[in-house]
Amino acid sequence: MWDAVFAVLFVAFLVGETVADQQQWDFHQRKAWGGVINPGIIGAVLLTLLFLGSTVFTESISAAKYPAYAEYRRTTSMLVPLPRRRVS
Repeated sequence: MWDAVFAVLFVAFLVGETVADQQQWDFHQRKAWGGVINPGIIGAVLLTLLFLGSTVFTESISAAKYPAYAEYRRTTSMLVPLPRRRVS
């Protein structure tokens, strides 16, 4: 009895692996001739643009609300923590 159960499981897993391999093969064939832009990249680019846009928007709100913020913006990097810039 256990032999039959394991044989059925083996065949089921073999069929599943064959289907997965075929799907992967089809994906790579489509990508080779027509996929210039990876769909995963589009989401990352849009998220980066959203982050930059919201940062610029927040900076403009802070600059309008606090007059001393303009001096802070001239000496401090907006995104990357760099050493303070010298103001001449």
